[in-house]
Amino acid sequence: MAQGDFDYSNYWLAGDFLSSGKTAHTRHATLAAKYFLLASQIRLLSFCSNHKATCPVLCVSS
Repeated sequence: MAQGDFDYSNYWLAGDFLSSGKTAHTRHATLAAKYFLLASQIRLLSFCSNHKATCPVLCVSS
């Protein structure tokens, strides 16, 4: 992966956090997932601000 490319693996990891929320550690896993997803969204916004011309599908305003 070239430097500056967006790392999509974070979203798979966040999914793993959400899945683990069904265990006895539901509260902690859910909290971790919320922060993890928030961090991923911030990274995506940062990525999009620099690459709007090359990723119109990802960077549409939600």
